[in-house]
Amino acid sequence: MGRAEGENWHGFRGESALSGRQSGGKPGICAPAPSRAPADRPRLPGSKQQEFHVPNTVPSWLSGALKGTGPGDGRLTVARLADERTLGRGGFALTSPAFGDGEALDPCFTADEEDAVAPPLEWSAPPPGTQELALVVEDADAGEEPACHWLVWGLAGQRGKLLEGEVPPRVGKNAHRNSEWLLPEPPPEDEAHRYVFQLFALDLPLTLMPGASREDLVKTMENHVVAAAVLTGKYKRQPEDAGEGAWDEDDFV
Repeated sequence: MGRAEGENWHGFRGESALSGRQSGGKPGICAPAPSRAPADRPRLPGSKQQEFHVPNTVPSWLSGALKGTGPGDGRLTVARLADERTLGRGGFALTSPAFGDGEALDPCFTADEEDAVAPPLEWSAPPPGTQELALVVEDADAGEEPACHWLVWGLAGQRGKLLEGEVPPRVGKNAHRNSEWLLPEPPPEDEAHRYVFQLFALDLPLTLMPGASREDLVKTMENHVVAAAVLTGKYKRQPEDAGEGAWDEDDFV
């Protein structure tokens, strides 16, 4: 069924429905929103129900594509499903107008700002024969098991994009068991966490219904990946009291 104008998730539209939130700087970055100071929350773990139980060894072909190293690198979905031949095959690439590979995510894509949304993404044409694209986003620094932040499938097997805050065609359960973009919220005392966006070109259309788990999606994609691409965004929480308590000359008037 065709989509109405402005709702074509795989086409190239000039403006996002959320363009009113965009400001200067890189295109696609949401406008600054009032920051909030959430209470300290426990470290986000990988769900035990989603553990892959695979060796945590980072393949040499993948280590060069990741921006940094961490305990969960060898258990990223791309390490399980892709290989040296399929990573970047035919120039297949994933980018974002909001951040470069290895650069920091804007807080408007994280739990540190109100009305935060998922970042915009763009990808080049996959190899011929691709039937569908699927996206997995994981926090490689959450622990021994990467924490799942986003599961998306049902994307057309062609060049395309997801706009900032756009709702994908099908979404699975993240590490909090919600079918949505899980806002990055690493512990404030941690160094920057790496959020690895992994895009897979598949040789068959997926029949999974929305709300499927990461393990369900991975099992369905096994032996059907013809190309893969990765993009890493980093995020470090700032102290909640940053900027507070500073004196201004007007305070003495």
